[in-house]
Amino acid sequence: MLRFGPIAAAAARRAPPRLCPAGTRESLTLSWPPSLSRQVRAAGGDGGGRAVPVLKTPKGTRDHPPAQVALRDRLLSAVVSCFKRHGAAAIDTPVLELRETLMGKYGEDTKLIYELQDQGGELLALRYDLTVPFARYLAMNKITNMKRYHVAKVYRRDNPATTRGRYREFYQCASGEKLRTTETQVLVATPHKQLLAARLKLISELWDAGIKAEMLYKKDPKLLKQLQYCEDTGIPLAAIVGEQELADGVVKLRDVSTREEVDIPRRKLIDEIRRRLEP
Repeated sequence: MLRFGPIAAAAARRAPPRLCPAGTRESLTLSWPPSLSRQVRAAGGDGGGRAVPVLKTPKGTRDHPPAQVALRDRLLSAVVSCFKRHGAAAIDTPVLELRETLMGKYGEDTKLIYELQDQGGELLALRYDLTVPFARYLAMNKITNMKRYHVAKVYRRDNPATTRGRYREFYQCASGEKLRTTETQVLVATPHKQLLAARLKLISELWDAGIKAEMLYKKDPKLLKQLQYCEDTGIPLAAIVGEQELADGVVKLRDVSTREEVDIPRRKLIDEIRRRLEP
């Protein structure tokens, strides 16, 4: 579908283009209404009194001519063939996600998410990558094992550097398999050093309640490594206890698939974990 901007559309209505016979070419000449021409000239013309509209793509985006599209299609076809050869199935998710699904999942990069104005009662955002939408898809459909691939555009409100291939709109190819490799239900983790005793105390409480819990037995493992272990092995929950949590009498409970974290009072932790683990 060909769409004109408001100025070009008005001109097109005044002098609609003619249909060309098959195999012929004809240029499209737009006749600008006098009022619109004055508006364009007021914004700046070509020095000769003729209207010069500004036609450009938004910063950080680009058009793809036929030769580039053909090359991209061949490249993506080769990538998809590789995914299929290894048994992956295709999924697709909306380019729009609920704002609350994306916010808080990317650390400092959260500021690079394109937020959209409230339309129809929902706060929306353009997807930043394909990882969080996949996690939402798994959680929403209660899927634990899946080998999938996903090829789609993502959007980042970044400062573009097109000469270095850094755009605001680009394709991502994602593939992987989510597979439970352990029966562990909760990983007990700490974000600070010198908290081994706190981890041991919490894991004992979970064991006493019949919850399958484990921890990394390195004295001071980095939090990122602990959370990555959860994702690699398919552990659904992480119970994080740090200095602030100890002071406040809470435990930070993290849903590994969605990366959502919430502070739970220590006395209510067992009940909350059991509730979340219910099939």
